[in-house]
Amino acid sequence: MNQQIQELATEVGISVEYLTTTKQWTLIEALAQRIVQEAIQEVEGLEIVVEDGHEQWNRAVAHAGLHLKDHFGFEK
Repeated sequence: MNQQIQELATEVGISVEYLTTTKQWTLIEALAQRIVQEAIQEVEGLEIVVEDGHEQWNRAVAHAGLHLKDHFGFEK
């Protein structure tokens, strides 16, 4: 399981002892990854058509998307 997702699961009270099958962990991880993917898509959708002064904003948006991918262990 992705380490970051496992830590978050533990923080909300989900433990290995509570889950009885590997499939349960797999489903939790799949849900968490889907939520993160949605968040990344929303961030990446914030880019503005490049006009004067928007380049810095677009670089920040791109950086935020890359940071989320890195933080949660997604390929860049």
